[in-house]
Amino acid sequence: MKIAVFHNLPSGGGKRFLDEVVSGLREKHNVSIFHPKKERFKNYIHYLFYAYYSSPRIHKEIAKSIDSKNFDLVFVNPDYITKAPYLLKFLKTRSFYLCHEEPREFYNDRKYLTSTLKLKIVNFFRKPLQLIDKQNTSYADYLIANSNFSKTKLEKIYNKEFIRIPMGVNTNIFSPKECREQKDYYLTVGCTAFFKGIDFIVRSISLLPEKHKYPLVVVGHEGSEHEQITQLAKNLGVKLIIYNNIDDNKLSHLYSGAKLLLAAGTNEPFGLSLIEAISCGTQVVAVNEGGYTEIITNEMFGELVDRNENKFSNAIIRRLSIKGDKIFLHNQVKRSWRWTNTVKQLEKVFINS
Repeated sequence: MKIAVFHNLPSGGGKRFLDEVVSGLREKHNVSIFHPKKERFKNYIHYLFYAYYSSPRIHKEIAKSIDSKNFDLVFVNPDYITKAPYLLKFLKTRSFYLCHEEPREFYNDRKYLTSTLKLKIVNFFRKPLQLIDKQNTSYADYLIANSNFSKTKLEKIYNKEFIRIPMGVNTNIFSPKECREQKDYYLTVGCTAFFKGIDFIVRSISLLPEKHKYPLVVVGHEGSEHEQITQLAKNLGVKLIIYNNIDDNKLSHLYSGAKLLLAAGTNEPFGLSLIEAISCGTQVVAVNEGGYTEIITNEMFGELVDRNENKFSNAIIRRLSIKGDKIFLHNQVKRSWRWTNTVKQLEKVFINS
């Protein structure tokens, strides 16, 4: 097949998904990638102008280019500005839109997504993007979700049927590593924002006995509550170590060396970091929400608990006492979550739809 792929994604789980899937599709198909030129916003007015006026024109030109080249289909991925890209509105070629999540700031609990007056004002002026996302989604010929949790939620929001495609792990990269300079630490992956639950994890660690109060390594960029979270950690005596823009090899070593992966994102669509950690032989303690529940299905993988700091800290203590079999965990992931399976199922959707 001749496949066009569109995205406007920053680094993160969505981009990782796309890179792995494109690599797999290219083994059998002719794949071309399209994306807008990266825009550096001078200020918030510039951002709004781009979102509402420049972006539609840019996407229309990309759609014309795609339609003129006789592709069999377009595999459309999100645009970080609008979620569902304007491209869907202008395409004539058959389109498959992978929706990792809705614009959560307009649908989820506001206490996680609008923590400051500044964010409330920003989201007020961004409110039209909620309608734009819904309208753009309606133009897709087929819709794809990354978990059963996401499928159920997205079908209610958009009132359209979604096809579930499983996520995967590169088990060659994410495998147990010998850590020569291994130190005692917990690991979490996500930006320093409340909706990623970093503050919750900090408070949970602060409740641990001193002998278990290890530093928290955070892999992710500075989020909307970075200053509040770093100050919270300082006030509670929890050491934070933050890594940004690291490669997969470094990330794999961090997974392998961690005491535990701690995950507390608010209703995460899936939770790619969980299966990456398990593939590296590291157990997980996560909140019992969202896509996490589809991953921690074996007590050897870790533990799911309610969003309560005392329960979470007690779960950490319990899991620290359980020595996991790293090779067993890696092999379980290898059997259940491989990108080759993701690509095969995606191909079936393309062919049979």
